[in-house]
Amino acid sequence: MYRVTPDDDQLVGTYVRNYPTFYHTFFHFRRRGIDYALYSPDYTSTRLLALPECVDLGGEAPHSLGFCPIDYYVPCFDDATAKEQDLLYVHCGFVAGCVWGDDSTYKIQFLDLSRVGEGLLTRDDRFGYIVLPEKARLADAVSTHLYDPQPDLGPGQQIAIAVQRRFDIDTGRDTTDE
Repeated sequence: MYRVTPDDDQLVGTYVRNYPTFYHTFFHFRRRGIDYALYSPDYTSTRLLALPECVDLGGEAPHSLGFCPIDYYVPCFDDATAKEQDLLYVHCGFVAGCVWGDDSTYKIQFLDLSRVGEGLLTRDDRFGYIVLPEKARLADAVSTHLYDPQPDLGPGQQIAIAVQRRFDIDTGRDTTDE
């Protein structure tokens, strides 16, 4: 696994994934000055890893019909007051994947990361059934241009998620749901 930095890739450890395709199932982020990663050692679960020790902190248990992650994203913002390139990461993240056996499209779901220090995360589909656009990375589909990372702003924060639609070229009719 690699911790990606703006300058280079730095190897921080390794883990074995029990599925032959790796996808993008490792994502480094920082919360309150501590480095973590979302990762998927089992094809049907999202787990939390403490870095650089590479210690599994907890997360979802594997489930034979579980959600199979293929990509993670945790938005971050430059924090001008932070020390040595510390970035301000929000309390949430996103995962794209599919329910086992339904891999015709990848869906986008929400990750609550507010309790990562306790090894807890929760995943839900609060945005409904949103399909990740074909050939897109999750970080390109989720926009935080409407989100202000200041913790004292309270509820009402917004994000934007890109969606893909299909149209009949001759009639212009929307065929997305067909």
